[in-house]
Amino acid sequence: MLLAVFCGCQAGGILPADSLVAYDLGKGLVASSRFHLRVVPAKAADTRLRFYWNYADPSSFRCIEISVPGVGKDDPLLGFSAAYKVFYGDSVVEQGSVAGHYPSGSGKGFSLIFNTLGNSGLIELGSDKVGCGIDVDFCSSNPGSIAYESSRRVEIKRNELYTDYIDPLPSPRFTRVEEIEDYLTLSNDSIEGLWRYLDRDTDAAKVRMSKRYALATVSTGNGYEIISINPDGTAEYKGNMTPTVFEDHFDLVWHDANGRRLDDENSATLSDSRFILRLDFPLLKSTLRFSRQK
Repeated sequence: MLLAVFCGCQAGGILPADSLVAYDLGKGLVASSRFHLRVVPAKAADTRLRFYWNYADPSSFRCIEISVPGVGKDDPLLGFSAAYKVFYGDSVVEQGSVAGHYPSGSGKGFSLIFNTLGNSGLIELGSDKVGCGIDVDFCSSNPGSIAYESSRRVEIKRNELYTDYIDPLPSPRFTRVEEIEDYLTLSNDSIEGLWRYLDRDTDAAKVRMSKRYALATVSTGNGYEIISINPDGTAEYKGNMTPTVFEDHFDLVWHDANGRRLDDENSATLSDSRFILRLDFPLLKSTLRFSRQK
């Protein structure tokens, strides 16, 4: 039973039983975030700890429920085992357990760390060290709230939230591939076009391609807008190309899969009678090439 909702709970404070601490992440696009909760559980009885993310209302949320053993249940040799379940709404999507030992002295406690990057999340659980990592989904464009509650009175040892927001991307000039095709039929600008992925030369340590892009380039009057075309035919703003003093060479602004702006030293080049579009990202040691489709 929910007794109260707190907007925050400071480290060193006490969280009453059956109370909820919630943080509204707002309506901006979350590029990345990190939340660290560390609690001192009850001495003898297990504590049911619940952590929520993408919480919108009682019927729309994701959460993990952990049965945290009492500090008195930590075996000197075997330690303890804490069972957990991951819920998307009312459905259990994953379950397991994490083993650990409670540190002695003032460091005694159990930690939950929630990291997000784009639409991916990672939950780490442990006491003296990270005992397991659980991959989860995260909606960065509609983050809702994160929250936690405890079935028993617990001391909060750590309660830290860091969130990095990015500005929403502009709306593309066209929102459907059919609109782009109709426009290009009447275009006499050979820099404009539809492009499909050809190949890449990327540094796996720096770049992970989320998909094989199909692109469109359309004139803005003083440059060219780059539009990403999804498999369902919808279109999204991806970046822009600004002409330089060199023919068929452009300064490139690109937004990655997480919405982050990449513009340092990037360039775009047209070659082979403007049938090949090459995107260079020197700081990422990566190159993408596309061939003209239309």
